[in-house]
Parts: sequence; structure tokens; C-alpha cells
Amino acid sequence: LEQVAGWHDRVWLVTEGTMGGNPANGVELWLAQNAFAGTETWIEGYRLVPYTFAQPEVPFDIVSVSVAFGNSIIRLDSYTIQVIEQPSAAGWINIRLTWSATAQPDVDYTVFVHLLDANGALVAQHDGLPVASYAPTRSWQSGDMIQDQRSLSLPETLPPGEYRLMVGLYN
Repeated sequence: LEQVAGWHDRVWLVTEGTMGGNPANGVELWLAQNAFAGTETWIEGYRLVPYTFAQPEVPFDIVSVSVAFGNSIIRLDSYTIQVIEQPSAAGWINIRLTWSATAQPDVDYTVFVHLLDANGALVAQHDGLPVASYAPTRSWQSGDMIQDQRSLSLPETLPPGEYRLMVGLYN
């Protein structure tokens, strides 16, 4: 799989009836830990998940934050963003969220990442359990640091401009 990351910018995982977060699926676990998971799609019993790889020639912008969620049990400590532009197709944004826990959450929160235009309209989104369902928040322990990597596919018609990235949790 490491060689594939050097050959391709993006791969698609196709499974038949298998949910994300299955510890027996070593391929998907490797992808969840080493690539950026996109939004999964179900088509007639098949699950398709795009995974993108970090591009070494494109810098990440690292932003330190300290935002509390879930009665201050969960904190977003930092995020990084890598925008990948494709000359003949829509691009994508790789986002790495670094979470920490101050106690064990009693709820499995879903993480959302929304890209909004200057008018607040939703342009792209990714909602899902942390680390492509391999690290549900209920499994987090006090002191854990979680690297959650996500990919937002950008519409081909997306015009240049200023956009806002929104991150949060919901139950």
C-alpha cells in the first residue's frame, strides 16, 4: 500500500456490505491511518470510499487551536489543511484534525467538516466517525491524541474566492 501512495494521488476502496471501522479489514485500517478519507457512498450494497494521499510538494498550513466540545471532554487542538488542485478536474482538500480527550466520552460523536462560501452556503462536506470509524469517541481515554484525516472533494465549478472551514461534533 505504501507504494500505491507514491503512484497515485487518490484511490477508491470498494467493499460489499462492509461497514467502516471493521478491525478485520487491514487495508481500510491502513488507509484510515495513512490517507485522508472522503465521503462514503453506497450503491446497491457496495460501499465506495475515496482516499487521498498527502502531496509532499504541496505544503500543509498548520493552525493551533484550543476548542472544547462535549462539556470540555473533547478538545480540537490543531488542524492542518492541504489544498490539492487538479488541472483538468475538481480538486480536494486534505484536512488533519488533532483531537484530545480529558475524560472518556460516553457518546460516539460524529465529526463534521463543512466548507462554506462567502455567503455561508455549503460547498462541500464530510461527516463521519473519527479515523474513518476506527476511533469512535466512546473509545477515547483521558490523554489520548487522535489524528483524524479527512478529504473534501471540491466541485468542478467552484470559483476562486474566500471560503470558511467549519468543524464540529454532533450526536
